[in-house]
Amino acid sequence: MEDTHMKFGYFDDANKEYVITSPKTPLPWINYLGSENFFSLISNTCGGYSFYKDAKLLRLTRYRYNNVPFDSNGHYYYIKEGDTIWNPGWMPTKTDLDAYECHHGMGYSTFRSSKNDLQAELTAFVPVGKNCEINQLTLTNNSKETKDFSVFSYVEFCLWNAMDDMTNFQRNFSTGEVEVHGSAIYHKTEYRERRNHYALYAVNAPVDGFDTDRDSFLGAYGENSAPEVVVSDQSKNSIASGWAPVGSHHLKVSLAPGESKTFVFILAYIENPVEEKWIGRAEDGKINRTRAETLMKEFDTKEKSEAALAELKKYWDELLSHFTVSSSEEKLDRMVNIWHQYQCMVTFNMSRSASYFESGIGRGMGFRDSCQDLLGFVHLIPDRARERILDIAATQFEDGSAYHQYQPLTKKGNSDIGSGFNDDPLWLIAGTAAYIKETGDYTILDEKTPYISVRRAWHVEGGEPVVNTLLKTPAAKRDVPIPKCLVACLKEEREKSESEYVISNSKGTVLTETQFVRVWKYITVRSTAERCYYTYVNGQSIKHRIKPRLGEHQPNNPKLVYTMDFQVTPHQLRHTYITNLIYASVDPKTVQYLAGHENSKVTMDIYAKVKYNKPAQLHGVINRAIDTSKKD
Repeated sequence: MEDTHMKFGYFDDANKEYVITSPKTPLPWINYLGSENFFSLISNTCGGYSFYKDAKLLRLTRYRYNNVPFDSNGHYYYIKEGDTIWNPGWMPTKTDLDAYECHHGMGYSTFRSSKNDLQAELTAFVPVGKNCEINQLTLTNNSKETKDFSVFSYVEFCLWNAMDDMTNFQRNFSTGEVEVHGSAIYHKTEYRERRNHYALYAVNAPVDGFDTDRDSFLGAYGENSAPEVVVSDQSKNSIASGWAPVGSHHLKVSLAPGESKTFVFILAYIENPVEEKWIGRAEDGKINRTRAETLMKEFDTKEKSEAALAELKKYWDELLSHFTVSSSEEKLDRMVNIWHQYQCMVTFNMSRSASYFESGIGRGMGFRDSCQDLLGFVHLIPDRARERILDIAATQFEDGSAYHQYQPLTKKGNSDIGSGFNDDPLWLIAGTAAYIKETGDYTILDEKTPYISVRRAWHVEGGEPVVNTLLKTPAAKRDVPIPKCLVACLKEEREKSESEYVISNSKGTVLTETQFVRVWKYITVRSTAERCYYTYVNGQSIKHRIKPRLGEHQPNNPKLVYTMDFQVTPHQLRHTYITNLIYASVDPKTVQYLAGHENSKVTMDIYAKVKYNKPAQLHGVINRAIDTSKKD
């Protein structure tokens, strides 16, 4: 039954949709697409963005919060017929439409609009079990004349880390990188250096042009309400190199009276195993597209796309059928049977980590919020509720307190807004009790989850302070290179100090950055960690894997002995360096600056007793690994 007594739309209970009848709503009214790992936010004017698992760390497309005009970045399709340019969702051209409807349904949104007897129907959804968003665009000629027009797609890629993407411009303007193969655009920024994933944006039809550089698409001082490429009806086939990578396809369409054509666009997250990143040699830089091409084949026809949409609707029908109410009050039934349960599933998927008011950058999943959310969805997905409880419990400390929030990708806590909220752990008890009442599964109480143990950089053994070289938390695992300022200070300290604990070259002076890189390789090659190397035969890359044993000599270099049975990190060298600064009585303020700490109190809290400690153990291991008598 339809409820038509509303200003901007109505509820369609039969189809489980809310139908918006005007694009000019007071604020953007959004829907959440996705139910597992890939998610998109989409407004009633096609604004929004997509991400994989974590809206901060793995964001595929850009969105500008607090932008003017508001909600002016999204996944757009421009239709140019003659001098008229319009969008199925009205934005960003804001051309007056002859007809407009947005249907926000369960995990999908459909836009139906028309201009000058050309009708467009765009359906956006995330298929069940797939890491992609599908946009199915059907165009119909309702006139009595043949229509010739162009369609331009457009997304703006985010450089993965959303916080870094919107702040670190001196670097980001140099890193954007793409590949184009046929109708598929591959956004591969940082794939060569540090990532094994890329974004795919493709269409199931031959294209008449493309663009991947934002400035080329928009034009000098251009804007997305009137892109230069669209206005001129001609793509530039631009290849982004730094600056702002985008994805745009150009399709020239001809429709006879009454004829329809459907195009299927796919925006996807593709991840390759590290050993399968490349086609051929890594230095050739050709990404492995096998998984992307397989995914594209799954949605390369209208029939396949519609089958995936039907599967999604079936998924939601079955999920919402677990608990239903039938009463004499229509609005109560609608609220309980459809929209409250749907909203509870959205909060399960994202907690409060991403919305049009939460940027997806600052907080991650809330500990307390996620526990409270359990009460609303445990009857729908008890198995995943159990998994969520264990994820939450794993962010607790030994004393029962907890991080107030954690990142959904890493499932590790963060203290961006602090911790120690008294009621956080209490809500875990309430959520677990609700799970047990719903399922009768008492075995969850026997599950052991790891506690986070935050430790200072030193501890006491045998009454003596010892530098702690272990990471404070698993989430802290990282390699920290020694910056230039530390190298400079090292050199200064070496010149005025006889300290035996500063790594030096054969002349007794500090290592330059180049020497440090060489010495670092000299250290790590002695590790017994398993490693790989490649040989090339007839242009083919052949992978070899070796697992050294402690005390063995390297076959190709008999002087090199595998002397380390653990992985040394630059972070450990950094601790060694700071220790020596304090031991040499460098003032705390200077040490704090060189260490990169917020204030000197942090530095002294960490290294309070280090003045009485020499990190002989680490120093000894490194000295044994390096023949310091050799020249660099």
